[in-house]
Amino acid sequence: MRKKLSTSPRTETKPETETKPEEIKEKGDLLWHLKGHKEVVLAVAFSPDGKTLASASDRSVRLWQVSDGAHFNTLDGFGGSVYAVAFSPDGTTLATGCDGDDRTLRLWRVSDWSLLRTFTDAGEVEAVAFSPDGNTLASGNDDDEVDLWRGSNEARLQTLAGHTVEVFSVAFSPDGKTLASGSWDKSVTLWQVSDGA
Repeated sequence: MRKKLSTSPRTETKPETETKPEEIKEKGDLLWHLKGHKEVVLAVAFSPDGKTLASASDRSVRLWQVSDGAHFNTLDGFGGSVYAVAFSPDGTTLATGCDGDDRTLRLWRVSDWSLLRTFTDAGEVEAVAFSPDGNTLASGNDDDEVDLWRGSNEARLQTLAGHTVEVFSVAFSPDGKTLASGSWDKSVTLWQVSDGA
């Protein structure tokens, strides 16, 4: 039986660090060393306003305040490791991709961290990216494919097949017309995904 999703805020101490904010004067200085995950951290993403950091790892996503490094919430209940996180361009939505028995792509409402929707047939998701207009979500999976989704209604728009092993990275061009995907097959593929109309 799958664990119930928990999105309630958790109170935790600020991260351990040897550097205080007022001491930081040069590029390359340590700001915060954020601890809390129990396994390897697989992905990180900043919110568009730069105030929040999401980190993905051991069946959970942890949320941090960038200003002071404080952990303020955890999204958990995943059935596998969370391999991918991405904020929408307007900062209202967080996408998470999971592997293992979970095999889901999930969208979370940033205002209260509630679960908006779950795409249950996404495969083992290794990478996620929003288009610049925020209307399309791309996910790379272990089925050697890239799926394009319409986030507003959970509809799969298209499946892009061309890689021979799992897809571990996806990114849209700034104009949203082209999608790049990177795979364990040692190749990068460029796809035309919009005519810009």
